[in-house]
Amino acid sequence: MARSMAAIALLLFASAGVAATNGNGNASLPAAGRLAATVRAGHPNYVSGGWVCPPGFAWRNAGRQDWLCVDPAEARRIARENQDAAARAVRGPDGTYTCPSGLVRRAASSDDDVCVDPARGAMVREMNLALFDVH
Repeated sequence: MARSMAAIALLLFASAGVAATNGNGNASLPAAGRLAATVRAGHPNYVSGGWVCPPGFAWRNAGRQDWLCVDPAEARRIARENQDAAARAVRGPDGTYTCPSGLVRRAASSDDDVCVDPARGAMVREMNLALFDVH
């Protein structure tokens, strides 16, 4: 069952990596000393009728391709960042939006262009890496 869930998660996340879990289908970030805060992340589960997050988790919803389940507080933070996205982006000379100096793409998924401070961007990348070992 764990192998089939890992295979499904790989398809869902379009990742070439292997899902890494803490034994219950969920991944945790590195020790709190390494990051400003610890955020739990997990795989969705398929049940009759569709995909759902495990109990205690919520959809991260960082973009159309983001199927990661996270702690509800992290989901609320992502929602606030999404609401503020337009105010934090700068339109470039070619008409595309980019992050202003001092901010970086959050990059929670391939279609996530929300601008955040570099520490937050690093935290989101760590969250993604906690689930996938991409070597």
